[in-house]
Amino acid sequence: MTDSGSNTQKEIPQSGPIAYMARNSIAANLLMVILIAGGIWMAGNMQKEVFPDFQLDIVEVRVVYPGSSPGEVEMGILLPVEEAIRGVQGVKEVVSTAREGSGTVRIELVAATVLKVNSFFKHFYNKISSFCLHQ
Repeated sequence: MTDSGSNTQKEIPQSGPIAYMARNSIAANLLMVILIAGGIWMAGNMQKEVFPDFQLDIVEVRVVYPGSSPGEVEMGILLPVEEAIRGVQGVKEVVSTAREGSGTVRIELVAATVLKVNSFFKHFYNKISSFCLHQ
């Protein structure tokens, strides 16, 4: 005789979305076909741009001054650039870095004023590009 108490297994409740899909293979396959068709349709209708329009709110000015020390770069390039930028409305932060032979000025703009500041930087670029260091 067998003892029915030792061979009993706990009954696991079979409810929930996974159990439903396991019992109804047609519903699972139909959901899979809908998701694949939706993905293919969205891939065809998604907006794609080779050169998307976006606005940068950081401007970086890099200047090369061959054979100069970091102190010369700071005094001859970075401080005049910072002075020119100081009075501009819409500048959030200015960070300058002087290295041997080059200098970098990173200018962070307030996002709402990017278009207003753009004209200043065009004028500033023309002024800097004609700037010549005389020794």
